[in-house]
Amino acid sequence: MAKRIRGHLRMGPVPEEFAEVYRRRGMTVPTATSALDPGALVAYWHRAWHQAYAKARGYFWLPCVLCDQPFGGHEIGGSIPDPIAGPHRGIGICPACTARRNGGSV
Repeated sequence: MAKRIRGHLRMGPVPEEFAEVYRRRGMTVPTATSALDPGALVAYWHRAWHQAYAKARGYFWLPCVLCDQPFGGHEIGGSIPDPIAGPHRGIGICPACTARRNGGSV
């Protein structure tokens, strides 16, 4: 569980299946503290809560280009290459599609 400590969220250990995604990408697994937006910690399947949070704080609320499931700008998602915009440009995808792409689940 997350607990607020001096403006940061104190996080529990990263689950091993998520840590493995970081390692496969050559990234450092997150540390035990984070300034992460608390709205991103709400379970992914609580879509109504995420929509209300996004709208109240001015984040986008758009459908994922892969699955059409709406997601908000406060959520942690990945991207896929944008063939029209060219190299080093991506299209945002929802956390569920990001997890599926990386072999995990939300």
